[in-house]
Amino acid sequence: MSLRSRQQRLLTQRHPHDYQRMRDLTAVLSLVGSKNAPAVLPRLLQTICEYTGWELSTLWLVNHASNTLRAQTTWHQPALDADAFDAQNRSTAFESGVGLPGGVWATRQPAWIADIRNAPNFPRAEIAGAAGIHSAFAFPIEGRLSFIGVIEVLTQTPQEPDEHLLALMAELGKTVGAFIDAKNEEAHTQEQKNLHQALLQSTTEGVVGLTPKGYCSFANQAAARMLGYEVPDLIDLHWPSAIQRHPFTMPSESADDDERLFSVQKFSDQTFWRQDGSSFPVEYTASPMLNDAGHMGTVLTFQDLTARKQVEARLEELAHCDPLTGLPNRRLLMVLLRKALARAARTGRQAALLFLDLDRFKLINDTFGHTLADELLKEVAGRLLAAVRTGDTVARLGGDEFTIIIEDLTNQTLAGEIADRILKALAPPVALGPHTTFVAASVGVAMFPNDTADVEDLIACADTAMYAAKERRGTVAFYSANMRAQTTERHALETSLRYALDRQELSLVYQPVIDVQQGRIVSLEALLRWRHPERGLVSPNTFIPLAEENGMIVPIGEWALQTACRQLRAWHQMGFPRLRLAVNLSRRQFQEQNLFELIKALLKESELPADTLELELTERLLFESSGRTMDALQNLHALGLRLLIDDFGTGYSSLSYLKHFPLDALKIDQSFVRNIGSSEKDAAIIKTIITLAQHLGLRVIAEGTETVLQATFLKEQRCYEMQGYFFGLPLEAQAVPPQLPASFSLLP
Repeated sequence: MSLRSRQQRLLTQRHPHDYQRMRDLTAVLSLVGSKNAPAVLPRLLQTICEYTGWELSTLWLVNHASNTLRAQTTWHQPALDADAFDAQNRSTAFESGVGLPGGVWATRQPAWIADIRNAPNFPRAEIAGAAGIHSAFAFPIEGRLSFIGVIEVLTQTPQEPDEHLLALMAELGKTVGAFIDAKNEEAHTQEQKNLHQALLQSTTEGVVGLTPKGYCSFANQAAARMLGYEVPDLIDLHWPSAIQRHPFTMPSESADDDERLFSVQKFSDQTFWRQDGSSFPVEYTASPMLNDAGHMGTVLTFQDLTARKQVEARLEELAHCDPLTGLPNRRLLMVLLRKALARAARTGRQAALLFLDLDRFKLINDTFGHTLADELLKEVAGRLLAAVRTGDTVARLGGDEFTIIIEDLTNQTLAGEIADRILKALAPPVALGPHTTFVAASVGVAMFPNDTADVEDLIACADTAMYAAKERRGTVAFYSANMRAQTTERHALETSLRYALDRQELSLVYQPVIDVQQGRIVSLEALLRWRHPERGLVSPNTFIPLAEENGMIVPIGEWALQTACRQLRAWHQMGFPRLRLAVNLSRRQFQEQNLFELIKALLKESELPADTLELELTERLLFESSGRTMDALQNLHALGLRLLIDDFGTGYSSLSYLKHFPLDALKIDQSFVRNIGSSEKDAAIIKTIITLAQHLGLRVIAEGTETVLQATFLKEQRCYEMQGYFFGLPLEAQAVPPQLPASFSLLP
């Protein structure tokens, strides 16, 4: 029964002598029907008291957790001293059947107690009596589906049961129950709306509702934010033309469109447009809004794919590009090379693949560290890109290896010119933080289709040619058929070298250094030899570069130092205590952290005077120096060792470095000595080196002295220490002692 119907029913149950009471109750019901429950219930209790003329009223509601009735709210006349009774009510819980409220709960019927002092089922009689309360009645409040509670009304005036009043109150209880049901349903509905709205606003996805004609009916904050609108500005916006920018077609309700009309559809790789005119990629789901009448619109749920697309693009870039230089990596190179060869085959033109490897990159990496070495690689990538033509492809395979695809060639000449241009582009010095270094490269070139028509084989051919170029360092080599055999030979030799130490195939020979003023041997240089069991004596020019590349130079160099120190000690013990011995130190070996401790230990073990051991260093090592290089040289010199620059004049000489480093001697490279008598320029260079060394207080040693003319010229320029075949071949260790007392007086 509706609220209005219940009001009309109460009005028809009039007591002949109680019209005013009916009007008052009608006012109560009107009030009940117009307010929300929390506001109405206290006012309802007051109105009931005023309507009946009774002084106190309490609302008891069912507590479903404890299955009891508990006092919810109370109203009483201000003149009534009912605070203690009210407190008792608030601390009391009635089970079904207990007390006046519990009895009404049990019977679902109104009840009247004329005298509570004598009532058998009124536990609060004593404290009620103290408040002067005499009579009471109560009536149930029932909802459509459940029992809600009880309203209890009390008075100080003795009152006999009034059946008509109880009937009116029982009907009022039903009306109030219907009201509470309605308000609870409203609250539940509002709660669901709030929940839905909270969910709608909390999601990171954009959510909008569209009418059948494509106008926006609702939107959440995420949708507005992604589209650059305020939510109110989206409402009534024609979505297809403003956001999707294409003509709107809503499926009709024909049989052909049933599936589209009533099913969820997903759309990927779509584009939405913002209010400012910019666009962004989305994917969205279109879900139908349906009611009893059928299709009432569409809900679009969409996501901005910008971040995902950026991640996908980055992953794609990482999959195909080198993360350090941004150049194509090996994977992308294979794709690009196949396409390039296909184009060349289709047009009848040639293509070239250049395989480039940086010389001494590991040394730079070990010297300056990975961070600066990475900067060097980026610099190399930039120089390569600047050196090639537009349309040529530069790729990084990894480490210090790069490749360049050159297309549209008629012969190999242009490929060679580009390779030479690349080497020239790499030649200028490179600034790495506080340091300066030089970078050089070896380039191998393979031609399509002359060398091969296969992609993998073309890379292998270019790689093979690169190794051939690397034998001469800083050069370009074109692939030829015999190179593969040479590469195989090289790999075999490298493998054998790794076992040479363990198999005791390495040895030292000693080349004398003659002081022509004294006419005797004053020092020797230890030279490394490798006697292969099958190949015989392998040239140092062949195996030492291999050892430097594969790192074997470190253990081999350590062995050479140890062997040289022991041999020098043996000669000292034979009666030649001031004899000096020089040992070559490679750049790679110099970078070892334990070098100082190793030499210190060898000196202690062999009991050698430190000034009889000489270390020969290269110019390039000094030129590419760092603070650590200076510290290492200072520490070695502090031990008493003598430090020599080997092959002086062929590298990157610097007067500044000669001044600052703790050096003892310069060794003039044999390339200058060899041309004495035939080249005035070389003679001038030798004179300059000797004068420079003398002014810096350094000894000068001339390498490769092979003729009387050379020796005489050097002596005239006051270079008195010489070594070379003119004075004899390098000696085995046992052949040295007999030569030490010998006199060399072949010079005029």
